[in-house]
Amino acid sequence: MAFGPGLLESVCVGEPVEFMLVARNDLGENRVSGRDKFEVKVQRKMPIPEDALEDPEFKQEIQEIDVEITDNGDGTYACKYLVEEECNVDIDIKFLDNSVHNLPKYLPLRGSPYQA
Repeated sequence: MAFGPGLLESVCVGEPVEFMLVARNDLGENRVSGRDKFEVKVQRKMPIPEDALEDPEFKQEIQEIDVEITDNGDGTYACKYLVEEECNVDIDIKFLDNSVHNLPKYLPLRGSPYQA
């Protein structure tokens, strides 16, 4: 589960914003220990130059924004990122699921990707 201001539409520019992850077990219960594996990507699509608006060959540049993930050791994880200017970001969150046939696989968190 993910929640917090960092996943909302309006966040502060130039200030770190945070959201929380809560790990759950196969029974849907909150986990009480850490060391879960998450993959969190925050990406910004760069503006399209005016002269490229009509160009079907133009590839929009994507900027990766650093995310700091802190394991609180109790099944919760604080995720923090910073954007320097007003923009839209996509937040893609995946978790490592190793419960199916011992084949670990990263799966999207319910609701992911988020837009902020």
